Amino acid sequence: MDRDGRGKPAARSTSEMNRSRGSSRPGIRDKKPSGRKAQKTSNAPNRSSPARKKARKKKLKLRTRGKITLTAIGFSILATLGLGDNHSKASPNFAPEKGPESGERYSQEDMGKIRIEPVKVSRGEQKYGLSKADIERSVLLVGAFEGRDLYQSLSGNFDGQGISMGLFQWNLGSSTLQPLLKEYVEKHKDDGMLDRVFGHNKNELLNMLYNYDKNQQVAWGEKVTNPGNRTKLKEPWDTAFRELCSQRDFIEIQKKATRGYVNNAFEIMDKYGLETRTGFVFALDIAVQNGHGILYAHSEINERFRSMEDSLGRKLTQKEKRRIVAEEVVERSNPEWRDNVERRKMALAKGEGVIHGVSFRIGD
Repeated sequence: MDRDGRGKPAARSTSEMNRSRGSSRPGIRDKKPSGRKAQKTSNAPNRSSPARKKARKKKLKLRTRGKITLTAIGFSILATLGLGDNHSKASPNFAPEKGPESGERYSQEDMGKIRIEPVKVSRGEQKYGLSKADIERSVLLVGAFEGRDLYQSLSGNFDGQGISMGLFQWNLGSSTLQPLLKEYVEKHKDDGMLDRVFGHNKNELLNMLYNYDKNQQVAWGEKVTNPGNRTKLKEPWDTAFRELCSQRDFIEIQKKATRGYVNNAFEIMDKYGLETRTGFVFALDIAVQNGHGILYAHSEINERFRSMEDSLGRKLTQKEKRRIVAEEVVERSNPEWRDNVERRKMALAKGEGVIHGVSFRIGD
């Protein structure tokens, strides 16, 4: 997520970092679902019919080289950490009828069934034709760009931010993680849950959280980072924070924290006339990775819009608008991370590509 408003990238897994150094480890291929070649019934649509052709054109699989496999028809993410084809036949907002009790740990299968509840969904539906499912899936897709374990993603101080964790890689360096941890602490300060998760290290965590300033908190993150693999923490902190990220209450806190980013994405869309599902994912990724500073560049960007329209003698397409906005985001990003920001934003401006090992295509 946004570190300092200038575009530092998401935390990456060890395998991902190895690939950036030249590793050629092959990706994990999706298995074909059973029964795929089952005999057609008499009332099944003909394979050559326009409807079947359209469905085949839309159907695609998104693969990663890590733990997550995203399967999509059009834009819909149907398989994320345990969601299979059966889920696609149910409501896109499916959640388990009886989830774990407060403080219980989600299984990997349950992790894929978590619902996003962003605010201003009606605004997206009314103005941009976005359904609640579109918004939920966009949040998960951008989360996959940030970290392969989604809600359970955790990284040490590999990027100077202390500790980064969760769906949008909230971190100590940008002071976005502290409010989430404090909310969890306040909820469980009297029920023994903190002792269960952090054991005898509970008091050290609380001292860091409530008595340190931000620089001291980042320094503490460095102290607990694994020196042999800076994308991880030393034990027992790594196990403890991963346990925390698996708990229902902390996941609910994360879900609530995504709402502000959804609203910022709508503001970016409003400011630059962006539309469609691709436009929303693009704007949301800017809000998460780069912050909302691009809103203050509206004079320069709108002037570029007008100049290009005058040159072409027509209105700009949505893709052309996204590309201009992407260029301005890249220009304003931290030079240290600019190449990463450029690859990520240009792929989203196009609506398809590969970001941190996640291959995607967004159908409008």
